Amino acid sequence: MSVINFGQRPCERIRSYMDSYLSNELPVETKREVLRHLDTCADCARALEDRMRVRKMLRSAVESESAPVQLRDRIQREIRRTRTGFHFPVQKSHWALAVAASLFLVLSGWMGFRVWNLRTAAVVSEANEKILTMGVGDHVTCAMDHGMYRKRFTFEQMSRALGPEYAGLVSLVNGKVPRDYEIVVAHRCAVNQRNFVHLILTKYESVVSLVITKKTGEAFSKSALDAALSESGISLHRAQLRQYEVAGFETRDHLAFVVSNLPKHANLELASNLAPAVSSHLTRLEL
Repeated sequence: MSVINFGQRPCERIRSYMDSYLSNELPVETKREVLRHLDTCADCARALEDRMRVRKMLRSAVESESAPVQLRDRIQREIRRTRTGFHFPVQKSHWALAVAASLFLVLSGWMGFRVWNLRTAAVVSEANEKILTMGVGDHVTCAMDHGMYRKRFTFEQMSRALGPEYAGLVSLVNGKVPRDYEIVVAHRCAVNQRNFVHLILTKYESVVSLVITKKTGEAFSKSALDAALSESGISLHRAQLRQYEVAGFETRDHLAFVVSNLPKHANLELASNLAPAVSSHLTRLEL
């Protein structure tokens, strides 16, 4: 059983700067470096646009959020308290300023809470995206850049390459995908010093990877909002990264990804077909 090692890609450093770039917090030279890279890398330019859209959505959500009943009741109480709290003559303009100050404090607290909630959701989604990037990175580096999708392994070669723990995945996956998909490669590889179990399937111009790796402390967010789909109690998390669709799921000790150049719904459908059986296989290994 051999493990194929692939080198590190240069885009990771630039992507680590993106949030600071959007917040205008980068030094001038670093900002120029980012701009130069974006001029030549369509994938990173698209990733930056995606982050800009997320930020815009967060702002719109905060601005359009209607105040809950509890907040409206509190505002009314503040107005009544402000009115009854003055026991001496006061100009209307002063009273209005007092009311405005009270409302500002109440609304600031509520808006701060809303922004905190939305920022927390954004951080969770970003954490999930970082996990999904692992699967996409292996698919791009191994299947696409190194042309593994053009190879044809025999069943015996796949079994030897995967080893006894994961060899059963070949027959399992073959029974869960449509008949016009062919498993062309199944092996172990390493990208950025992380080990993967990698099955590559093809169908005409479509290339699909099932990528599995052992956890090193990572876990998907448990928020229902972050799950694109739940299949047999298994949450699927999806994104489009570097022009590829990816859907991820997990067991106690493993992360698994279905990555492809398929449309969103087709990739999710494949992932939903594979997730229960693959999860069961991985869970048995963890006992």
